[in-house]
Amino acid sequence: MQKQDGFWHRPSNAVLMVISMLALAFSMAALFRHENVRTADAQEASPTSGQQHQVLAALQSGFVSIADAVEPSVVSIEATTRPGNAASDNSDDSGDNGDSGNGLFSLPNPFDLFRQNPQTPQPQPRIGTSTGSGVIVRIEGGTSYILTNFHVVDGANKIQVVLPGGDQEKVDGKVVGTDEKTDLAVLSIATPKGLSTANIPKLGDSNKVRVGQWAVAIGNPLGVGETLTVGVVSATGRELAGVEGFRDYRDMIQTDASINPGNSGGPLVNINGEVIGINTAIASPSRGSIGIGFAIPANLAKSIVDQLISKGSVVRGYLGVATSGVNRKMNPDLRKFYGVDYGALVEIVNDDTPAAKAGIKPEDVIISWNGQKIEDFDALESAVSSTPPGRNIPVVVMRSGKKVTVTVTTAKRPSEDTLNPTGDNTQQNSDQPGKISKLASLGLSVSALTPDLAQRLQIPASVKGVLVTDVVPTGPAYEAGIGRGAVIVRVNHTLTPTVKAFQDAVKALKPGEAAVMQVNAPSSTGGRSTAPRTVKPEGQ
Repeated sequence: MQKQDGFWHRPSNAVLMVISMLALAFSMAALFRHENVRTADAQEASPTSGQQHQVLAALQSGFVSIADAVEPSVVSIEATTRPGNAASDNSDDSGDNGDSGNGLFSLPNPFDLFRQNPQTPQPQPRIGTSTGSGVIVRIEGGTSYILTNFHVVDGANKIQVVLPGGDQEKVDGKVVGTDEKTDLAVLSIATPKGLSTANIPKLGDSNKVRVGQWAVAIGNPLGVGETLTVGVVSATGRELAGVEGFRDYRDMIQTDASINPGNSGGPLVNINGEVIGINTAIASPSRGSIGIGFAIPANLAKSIVDQLISKGSVVRGYLGVATSGVNRKMNPDLRKFYGVDYGALVEIVNDDTPAAKAGIKPEDVIISWNGQKIEDFDALESAVSSTPPGRNIPVVVMRSGKKVTVTVTTAKRPSEDTLNPTGDNTQQNSDQPGKISKLASLGLSVSALTPDLAQRLQIPASVKGVLVTDVVPTGPAYEAGIGRGAVIVRVNHTLTPTVKAFQDAVKALKPGEAAVMQVNAPSSTGGRSTAPRTVKPEGQ
């Protein structure tokens, strides 16, 4: 492997890139000027004028320089799984193992695109070698550390790292640490010849990434070998919740740079040659790139890498509360209902957890954690995760319009499999006996919840309300996340144990007022849970 200088350590590269960007910005209008390409002389005109060629050549040289600087640090990873391995095989990120798609654009579960049997909830270990990518982000003496995805190496008995270059040299890789929650892992190998700290890419500041900026993806798609693709940052802050039943991605970078199975774990870099993300997932009906790819932000990876190298794992604090995706950021109507301007709404308090022991209750709104203002549920998760286990933390909640302070003793966060076991969350259809109220403005129909229906739907006897028997697609109730089989137990502050009580509560809504409904429904972890849903009647 030839030694490569750092991207900005070579003055010629810096000059070329500056020329590229300035020329692109100020000369694009001249690129296709009418006077340069005359219709009558189209066959005689050259493909580009001198000025056009200079602009394109400078841009091209810039991308070549990025490749020269970054590719020597990008590796391919071959993870082999053999029978008898108890871990689940989440490493199937290869294009050479007969993967097949299963439907349309699938944001809720982009990892289906990297699995052999995407409809199987818990794939079983099998013999085979899958491929992914990784990037060397740290060198300490004779050891180099590779950042990749957890799902690339999960369950593997043997890992080999294919070094860049024409000779395709393979070396043994060792798992230093993994973090299932963020889907990141660190491997170690002997430092390749010619590589040093001075010429590996650094992890950039992903908070500075803006939509429209150049994005370059490097990796080993479909096992064909090291590949570079160019695109732009399509979006930032993308949320992919509930992936694979336990992964919960937030603040993802979306790009149209071509990403395919096998790119997972490879870097997404900017024009400075800095790693701004780790390519992780795609959304596609064909399982090939259609320009919708996602990368884990580099700023998240920075803290994870340090902990994985020093400790082998990430230790997070644990509270034991949950909320639904629709309420992670409370809408104005919900904030008004609970009398707060900000905060994290608690929908579920798990039994025998720090939250339960501290007396936190469903419908509490957490507004402060250890003196830190909590804007929303994302902020709460971040604050809790960064708090070591065993700490006594003052927590301020808004409860029934009053501030209440409780003391939480944090615990160590359990594994993701423990927190999110696979369950059958299918909402069951029901008959529609009794009096039915069709409320067109809400987009739903309700019926009396009879003992027979409650038993068949496994609804606890303590749940008193009206049963949702039909929901209009795209209607207000549907958009609020209410489905058939749910039980509405309250509208605003009025309990609704009967259809009439429900009707009266809806009729009492003022023009333009949203209904905050307390809804009992199947939960994502099995069983049922009760949580608020904001429904604004149509036409208001």
